[in-house]
Amino acid sequence: MADVTTLNFPIDANTVDGEAAIKFLLSEGYSTPEQICDTVDGVSLIEHCVVIDDSPWIADDGNAEVEYDSSNTARAAAERYVADGEWGDDLSGSINVSVWRVGIDADGDDCDVEEEDCDIDLVHVKGHSSAIRAEMGDAGCGTHPDDHEWTSDGEGGLDNNPGVWSTGGTSMVFDSHCRTCGLHRTESSCGSQRNPGEGDSVVYRALDADEIAAHRENGTMAEEDE
Repeated sequence: MADVTTLNFPIDANTVDGEAAIKFLLSEGYSTPEQICDTVDGVSLIEHCVVIDDSPWIADDGNAEVEYDSSNTARAAAERYVADGEWGDDLSGSINVSVWRVGIDADGDDCDVEEEDCDIDLVHVKGHSSAIRAEMGDAGCGTHPDDHEWTSDGEGGLDNNPGVWSTGGTSMVFDSHCRTCGLHRTESSCGSQRNPGEGDSVVYRALDADEIAAHRENGTMAEEDE
């Protein structure tokens, strides 16, 4: 078997021609997935397959396949899938989302890798989206919490642990805001010493003009043109 390093052309895995070259080398037996990953930049060996690093996550609940950036986790991709979907007014129950990436096996064929089935609670994900949309409309960074650049700087409390407040026992409150759009988030955690039926909560609100000006003056929020 010829080693891929003996070939006289470079391979750019992030191009159609580069992916085709990898498939050719594998299908013709010129190289193995391990050799490809040792000699070609931008690929990883996952489950004995060649996976291009920028290969997206694919999420599907059985109705539609949607791609999400490879920098996410499988569960984050599944949550985005549910957050972006329309599921009616009843937010009880959950949606089962299958998530995977596409690799190239030893025969040069496409194969699914890093497969994961995720049960995504509707009220958790859609509740966040609805609350953010109610506060920001189309003005914010997006309707999913991961769309925002959260920081607790400037939220009060201790200098080395800003935005964190004890509310008695094991319960805590965490304040943060988006550095870009000014969405504010207050997360309340009951901790281990909670009463029956007591649960954690998240509240979103839009910062007012004075709060935004103060954060920008303190450097805890980006300027408008950044």
